[in-house]
Amino acid sequence: MRLSLPSDSVCWTRLVCTVLLAVLTAAPAAAQSSGDGSFYSRYGIGMLETFSSPQSEALGQGAFALRTTNYNPSANPALWADQVFTRATGSIRVNVINAQSPSGESAVLGAGSLEALQISFPIYTSRLGVGLVLQPYSTSNYEVFRQGTVDIGVGDVTEASYETAYEGRGGLYLFRSGLGGRITNNVRVGATVDVIFGSVKNTIRTRFPNITAATLSPSVSTVQTRVSGVTSTLGSQFSFFDVLQENDILGIGASVTLPANLTGDRVRTLDESLDADTVAVSKGDLSIPYEIKAGVAYHMGERWKFVADGVYAPWSTFDATFGSDAPSLGRFPIGGEGTMNDRWRVSTGSEFIPAGDDRFQSYFARTGYRLGTYVEQQYTTSDPGTNVYVMGATGGLSLPTAVPGTRVDLTFHVGTRGATQSNLIRDVFYGGSLAISIGERWFQKPKLR
Repeated sequence: MRLSLPSDSVCWTRLVCTVLLAVLTAAPAAAQSSGDGSFYSRYGIGMLETFSSPQSEALGQGAFALRTTNYNPSANPALWADQVFTRATGSIRVNVINAQSPSGESAVLGAGSLEALQISFPIYTSRLGVGLVLQPYSTSNYEVFRQGTVDIGVGDVTEASYETAYEGRGGLYLFRSGLGGRITNNVRVGATVDVIFGSVKNTIRTRFPNITAATLSPSVSTVQTRVSGVTSTLGSQFSFFDVLQENDILGIGASVTLPANLTGDRVRTLDESLDADTVAVSKGDLSIPYEIKAGVAYHMGERWKFVADGVYAPWSTFDATFGSDAPSLGRFPIGGEGTMNDRWRVSTGSEFIPAGDDRFQSYFARTGYRLGTYVEQQYTTSDPGTNVYVMGATGGLSLPTAVPGTRVDLTFHVGTRGATQSNLIRDVFYGGSLAISIGERWFQKPKLR
């Protein structure tokens, strides 16, 4: 299916191509969207990924202060201090998007992706732990089609119909490694080294269905941006015992990811053949803002857990430069002027395990049941000066297995993004994920009798 989009919603930084294409994008047109990702992944560095652990994914994608020995959460490295097992987690996700335009047209898009690969292990059990994480940082995956006419003034032909397709593929990855340690029974801290790397490729294809190639030939312009850089995340968690009743725990946690400067190059080519012409190359950098995550968690014995969390990052300060040596590429934010907003997010969630920590109860009594909700102001928009809000609900089951320390997690999500007004697109999305967390005792010396 095709989705009509507002003609002025195309970010001009995606339209770096020939002079002819610049004329085309200024002409009246009806745009169409397909592919298998959100239309909003066209802007900035793509859609930001928020995975921390299978547990946090079902609790509104928060749980930044929730201590656990069954998972290796990556959002707050201080939580790695509680590791007892060497633990490996792998998670995959399926997402379906129903995108709707202001004119009422819609398109259904679907895709699967990797959520994360995580491993953690204790150096000193429940005192000092190491964590390693590889996961997507952002994803760009879209196709937008535009149709219209343009004045050309070639011979007897004064006007030509055109069809232009804008495509984006790629994204950035995050590799995180660090330590989490327990200072006292109440205080945990952690720190990581984060490497962000990847590339985004944007392609513009234009053809003229009613004009011969000799008069006006089709054109293909591709811009590929590759960047990498290093930053760091600092985290802390404070626990208070017997606050409201006996055997309860109140946790407060926070983490700060420092600003990052990603450097790399941008290459623009024409045509898609093996001898495609490279018309411009520039060096440059991206400035990723700092990000603050904070939350509270309440353990009501071993059966109930409640969390509330928040995220803030000043993405309005984002900038990207790709040197004066390539004037045709210029100096500009990737997302276009005015398409960046400060990002904030608020979430809540709860978990219930009927059996608590009693391993001799029935299977369903040992299963964890989770629900969560969240609201977010997205960091990008297709319409300068307009905010895009995301609202969603999450849920999931944590299934015990016959192997001690190993759990299988099923997580579900549903929500909306944007609105069919103010030149925006409205996404209704839903999907689920499957994660397996395997825990075993490694590196232990045998005891002599």
